[in-house]
Amino acid sequence: MKKILITGSFEGAVSLMYSEAGMGADALPGLLHVDFGQAVLNDTQKQWLMHQVPVRYGAGFEQNFGTKLKVVVADMVLDFEADFWTPYGKKVNKERCLAEWKKLTKADQGLAVARLNAYLRYLSRTGIAKADPENYFKKKYYKNDYDNL
Repeated sequence: MKKILITGSFEGAVSLMYSEAGMGADALPGLLHVDFGQAVLNDTQKQWLMHQVPVRYGAGFEQNFGTKLKVVVADMVLDFEADFWTPYGKKVNKERCLAEWKKLTKADQGLAVARLNAYLRYLSRTGIAKADPENYFKKKYYKNDYDNL
């Protein structure tokens, strides 16, 4: 799992998440998630950036963004406690939740963590009650695009 942070003259950072290598000997990691939640960008800047983001991560990746943006790449190791349980905030059925976490692929674990903030913002915006954490995984709530609901 790769996490890429993109910074520039704008405030904050855009976070990209790429999966592990795909199928086949020469398969490249695929884009899982783009998070603008920590960046202050207008719609034009977001559209421009989305056109620069490659679907696959590989050699020459940083060249897609030109010289005005800084690209930081890191291998990502997800931790249930630090990356999900604590930020989720609803502390019920931890053992069942952990069992559901372990059933997820690495890519789905990454997606669940990456989309957690969008889910929490959605709940705050709509007043809908937060699901038990195990149901966030079991019912695949992390697959929804909450920023556009």
